[in-house]
Amino acid sequence: SSRGVLVAHAFLVMPDKKIVVLCGFTGSGKSTFAQAFVEAMKAKGDESWERVAQDVLKTKKKTEDTARSLLANGTSVVIDRTSLSLALRKVWLAIGEEYGAAVELVHLNSDRDTCAARCKLRLTHEGGVTGAGGGRIIGMQFNSKDRVDPTAKEGFAHFRTSDASPASINKYVEEFLGWYPLEAAQSAKRVRLGD
Repeated sequence: SSRGVLVAHAFLVMPDKKIVVLCGFTGSGKSTFAQAFVEAMKAKGDESWERVAQDVLKTKKKTEDTARSLLANGTSVVIDRTSLSLALRKVWLAIGEEYGAAVELVHLNSDRDTCAARCKLRLTHEGGVTGAGGGRIIGMQFNSKDRVDPTAKEGFAHFRTSDASPASINKYVEEFLGWYPLEAAQSAKRVRLGD
């Protein structure tokens, strides 16, 4: 497989591209997490990260096409969309397979009422989800017949539950760098490029 051989959740062949899929209701902190994660990785010396946000790109197709384009150019991506159904999450596993990328999942598991309260306080939002309308959207997400809480059995390299607090994001960054040390990732990239 182009993803490398997995043994006890560790790549024997270090992938030089990664996909971090965020999952959670509107208002759960996905955008906060994604932006902070990308900034933290760049601060650690890994410039090859971009946030891909469906609220900005507006459609599922544009989100997936943008991620594919970035991965094809050697850029790792954080996927900032709700990904509340099993089918939506499987897309990223397939794209990871296609581009030889490790695929991680972070479940931002803020409850429905907390997310609705956050949306109500928003003055602006990339996707236009502000005020009482946010609560209605979250209600539809919560009641969707397709919504399935993520589990560790779906096939992601690692599965974590988190919130979007600075402490939790920093903890995830350190854990992530334990799985994928920058030196190993840079060596893998040099091998791929034939340097």
